[in-house]
Amino acid sequence: MSTPPPPLVFAQAIAPLLLGSIFASPLYGIALAQGISYYRSYPRDNKFVKCSVALLLLIDSVHMFSLANAVLVWYLRAVPDSQYPPSMIASTFASYVTTALVQSAFTLRVWILYEKQWAVPSIIGVLVLCQLGGGLGMAVNMGVSGSFNDVHDANSTIFGNLELASAMICDLMICITLVYSLRKNRSGIKASDAMIDKLIFYFIGISTLSSVFALLNLVTWVAMPNNIIFVIFHSIISKLYVNSLLVTLNSRQQFRRNLSNSNGVDTSKEDGVIPLSTFVAEA
Repeated sequence: MSTPPPPLVFAQAIAPLLLGSIFASPLYGIALAQGISYYRSYPRDNKFVKCSVALLLLIDSVHMFSLANAVLVWYLRAVPDSQYPPSMIASTFASYVTTALVQSAFTLRVWILYEKQWAVPSIIGVLVLCQLGGGLGMAVNMGVSGSFNDVHDANSTIFGNLELASAMICDLMICITLVYSLRKNRSGIKASDAMIDKLIFYFIGISTLSSVFALLNLVTWVAMPNNIIFVIFHSIISKLYVNSLLVTLNSRQQFRRNLSNSNGVDTSKEDGVIPLSTFVAEA
């Protein structure tokens, strides 16, 4: 059994966990509010979508409460032990699964916009699997090694590099393909094109935020092997993914209402929902 580190040294070493949980907490609250808003605003959505949102919020809750429990064990109980609490490993699993689910949802959107062609969505899908495989490998290795002193051992480095690089590239590819597809489907109608420009700006905004945090996560992971500063960004990024997807779902009515006001499209049925094919120019 390893000798426990001095309390002050230990507290400084795992301070990123506390900071990460502090920043993640309000984002979790926003995600819950977004989830409530979604179920109230879109009662007629497909059951698969509604169940997926429920699953995503459940896994995100597991992540948040597991993270809080790890802070409780390491800080509030003042236990200077380098061994991971089981809840820390659970939060890591939940974070990577959350990321994979959200990226899969955006990959499905790419597949639909690309008229169900498989080439580009397949590449993105492979990146999603690489992110998930690397993340789960990282979590399993955490459970095997058992100590944050080994967080940058050989296996963790391989899995961590794979997960972080795949996640960042995947986010960029999703953003680029969505923007390209929307620009390609301009109809020439001024109002529709203006709405497409808003959608493009919107997708760039949400993708940039997650990509920046993914980059910061990767940089701190690679450049700071003697600490766990990367945990700050790791704790936050899954919350950004959840909120980006929920905001996307909740913004549909507003976008479609604006389009209706511009083009005279009837939104009185099905809770004001109209097909996104309205944006696509006819052949």
